[in-house]
Amino acid sequence: MVKILNTILIKNLIRMYCKYVQMEITKESEYKARTPFTTTFEYSLIQEFKKVALREGKPVNRILKELMKDYIAKHGDGNPIYTLDKFQDPDFKICPAFFSNHDRWIKYFKSLNHDEKLKYEVQFGMVAHAYNKSD
Repeated sequence: MVKILNTILIKNLIRMYCKYVQMEITKESEYKARTPFTTTFEYSLIQEFKKVALREGKPVNRILKELMKDYIAKHGDGNPIYTLDKFQDPDFKICPAFFSNHDRWIKYFKSLNHDEKLKYEVQFGMVAHAYNKSD
């Protein structure tokens, strides 16, 4: 019985030490600047997320913080593919999304002059050729 209690005690001490080692030491000024928040997730999603985090040996809050930093780095300044400076380039052409509805495309093509329509004809021919080559 004593051996079982000692084993349980040792396991708990090891578990507590592991949690202590994983804790991040934060300056008091940084801690005061933090804002707790609450959100709702599907239970199964959270359970799966925790399982993966545990397997990787990372605390959930650290993973979430890394994901947020990564998201801000990628999207903080807007979508880098369509920055506003590209709209100043005379060669940059904007058009409806590829899968826009029929009426949207007709309206767009009516707004183009003859030379612009010819450029689209060439581009559509190239797309059709690439599509046919994909089979």
